[in-house]
Parts: sequence; C-alpha cells; structure tokens
Amino acid sequence: GRMLGEYAVELMKDDGKDSFNVIYSYNNTSQSEIDRQAGMAEAFKASGFTINGEEVSSADINLEGGLGLWDELDYAMCANSTNALGCLAASESAGRTDYKVFGIDDEVDQLAALTKENGIYYATVAQNPFEIGVQAIEAAVHAVEGQDDGIVKVDGILVTRDTVQEYMANREKSLEELKDYLAIITAS
Repeated sequence: GRMLGEYAVELMKDDGKDSFNVIYSYNNTSQSEIDRQAGMAEAFKASGFTINGEEVSSADINLEGGLGLWDELDYAMCANSTNALGCLAASESAGRTDYKVFGIDDEVDQLAALTKENGIYYATVAQNPFEIGVQAIEAAVHAVEGQDDGIVKVDGILVTRDTVQEYMANREKSLEELKDYLAIITAS
C-alpha cells in the first residue's frame, strides 16, 4: 500500500493543490488489506498535504449518491482488484472522469484500464509471483542445509500507465520461460 500511496503523492505534487479528498476502499476484515490501507495513509501523512480521507468498503462504491467526499473526490485508493474494478465500473456508470483511481493486483481488466488513453486508472501494485517462487525455492534449499532465512519478503511491482506495456511483456516472457515446467506439473 505504501508504494501505491507514494506514487499517488508524486502525482499530487503535479496537481497544484495543498488539499486532497481521498477514499480508501478496502475490506476491513482482511489483515493484508488493513495493512495496505495503512501504508497508503502513511504515505499521504508523510507528504505534507492535507488529506481529507474516508474509508469505504466495496459495497459503498456509489458515485451517483452523495457520500460526502465522493462529490469532490480527487483520489480513490483501492486495496484489491475487486474494489479497483468496482470503482472503475461505478465511475463509468456515473460518467465520472474527474479523479484518479489506484489499485492493487494485476488482473487483466486492471492492466487494460491502465492502457486506456485518458482513463482514470493510474497505477496498480502487482505481486511478483516469479520472484516469490525463486525466493521460496532458495529458502527451502537453505532450510534443508540447516539455514533459517527468517521471513522472506518480495517487493511488489508498481505498474503505471507508463510501464504497463513493459510489465505485460515481462510477465509474458516469464510465462513463456515456465511453459515447459507448467506443462509437466499440470499433466500430473
């Protein structure tokens, strides 16, 4: 979440304002989403901007109904693909193109939204399953050798409108490299 928030702050610097209306859309019963939202909020707090924030669940996304900040919304920070895509769908339904949407994950529709010219989806943070696999195997080998790697963390990948094509090409290349292995394990 922090990575996404820090990117949003960079865009805020170009907006020429001191105060922003932000909604955080996340599942407040999921610890990973609570942590993501906290990271976004920490990045905003450190920015020096005044942030008028409101927390909503995915069920509350209704841009046609006056939910306070929704009327003057600047940024929608979504902690998962469902909320991000829901916010994009609600925006389209309401004819709203006057704010920026951010999300987490790399669903096909999220990546497609990043490629839209003049779209409102600005960035997503994707997990790196290929690096997660490498790190997991290395940790397993180390464990067999008697070493304890502790908690192994793999950073997410910030995917923006400017980097989405490169990200998709790299992901496709990684999938191609794994094709033979995937054929073996799926045949079992």
